[in-house]
Amino acid sequence: MLAWLRQPGSVLLLGQAWGAGAPALGLRDPERLLITSDPTQVPDLVEAAEAEVQRGRYVAGYVSYEAGRAFGLTTHAPSGFTPLVWLAVYPPGNVVTLSPTDLQVQSAPSLAAIAPVLNVDREQYEQAIA
Repeated sequence: MLAWLRQPGSVLLLGQAWGAGAPALGLRDPERLLITSDPTQVPDLVEAAEAEVQRGRYVAGYVSYEAGRAFGLTTHAPSGFTPLVWLAVYPPGNVVTLSPTDLQVQSAPSLAAIAPVLNVDREQYEQAIA
């Protein structure tokens, strides 16, 4: 039933009330992506996302901490590893409400199966955020 979650652009939003058994939202097949690494484009993309919500669309993704520079906030320089903004726009027909029982998993993959690779060691991480 949830095989579509493996598709690029699919998102599962659990929400704050998940522990209380609240439903989750499953979003699939975005119709539009709003992505930039250019700080001058950040305000326009945020406005575009707000306009999509006003049109009844769902928007999911992230706006990085470093994107705050576009609004006059002091931040670290962008890393260049990820965009400043990555948002996906979903039409209502591509959004499903899922109950907690819909999301019960018989067996989850182990972390070893995912094999994450870090690009910094602990010392580099601590220096970067100090």
